[in-house]
Amino acid sequence: MPNMPIYHKFYIFNLKELNMKPYYGDNSFAIMSGNEVIFSSETIEISFIRLKIKDSKKIYILGCVKSPICEFTKPKVFLKYKLDDNDIIIKEMTLEEAGLSHYQSTIKTNTFYKFECELNIEDIQKFEFYSTIGNTKMTSEYRFGGRVVFNDSLERYKFLTKNKKYILEYNQEINAFTVNKTTKEKIKQLNKENKLIYEKLDPHINIYRWLAKKVHKKNIWLYYDSANVYDNGYYQFLHDLEKKDGINRYYIYDKMNEKLKEKFTPK
Repeated sequence: MPNMPIYHKFYIFNLKELNMKPYYGDNSFAIMSGNEVIFSSETIEISFIRLKIKDSKKIYILGCVKSPICEFTKPKVFLKYKLDDNDIIIKEMTLEEAGLSHYQSTIKTNTFYKFECELNIEDIQKFEFYSTIGNTKMTSEYRFGGRVVFNDSLERYKFLTKNKKYILEYNQEINAFTVNKTTKEKIKQLNKENKLIYEKLDPHINIYRWLAKKVHKKNIWLYYDSANVYDNGYYQFLHDLEKKDGINRYYIYDKMNEKLKEKFTPK
């Protein structure tokens, strides 16, 4: 099972009744079956389901604690944040079992815990989360989902508030989140970094932007289907093409689809 997610592995291990037991160190844990180490870690994953800025003032977080250790014990999760006056505050999060316990499945496979919190962005410099299991203090390993201002796949970890007063950043070097007041130079630099991120994602993005400006406010409709097929989009295009309503219509097709290429003239 080399490519199976670790959480599905533990679901199967539990079904097999492998008689697993957890063991704890100062900053780590291990799960063993007899003399075999099944899993060990120095971190506990905290996955952000939601992380957004409300009205440029409040940081709202909906998080989920995910770890095989949750099958044996319920960890404690703490929010630690530093105020502008340098005071440090630590608050324990209230944990409830999460719907994500149905990990990529319609049945319950694991035990995960969710929590919620809000922070006033105008009052804080930095914040982070950590977990404890008894006397063992665990570092957090952060993951960012689809409805979050950060993005793991794009490696985008900075966000400018709507009022352009603050930049919220996940700083990987210190494994914590920082809030900084903006300057024109910082905003310019952030825009440059974001541009490079999207150019890396799609090298043609500057062409798309140029075209968008060129055809701004023009009546253009685009039609398309999934790759290597022609379906409803194509037939809708043929239907609408007969209309005389001043709209320029274009069908976008995959060049690899030779059958579809035959449907069009060069012009």
